[in-house]
Amino acid sequence: MTENNKFYSMRVIPLVIEKESGDNRNSSIYVDNLLNEEINNMSSEQRMLWHIGDQIYLAEKPLTYRGNEIRKKLYYVFDELTSEEQEKYFDRSIIINVTKDHVVTVYDEDSKRFFPKKKIKKKEEKK
Repeated sequence: MTENNKFYSMRVIPLVIEKESGDNRNSSIYVDNLLNEEINNMSSEQRMLWHIGDQIYLAEKPLTYRGNEIRKKLYYVFDELTSEEQEKYFDRSIIINVTKDHVVTVYDEDSKRFFPKKKIKKKEEKK
């Protein structure tokens, strides 16, 4: 990390948390922080933590992704939740340091110029 970046503290709720394994090997395991039912009923979208160069920020979750390792990078931004959810999940939230104080949007109106729809040629019917 370079010292030029300003860091912001952001409260988030991780999908999984790292815990020490109980077998005295100084290793850690990842366990679910939220149940599937809780995830399905959340009022906001999951965000992904990105480390690109010296930048660390939360952005919209990609439309497609693979593997279980990705769950380690998924979070709910605490400020995006309802007040009831904030109260309910406060004890499961953590604070992370990021270089951008907002969620980076990828799939907004401007993204249409980067990902235009494919033009489909219609076959003409022969008469």
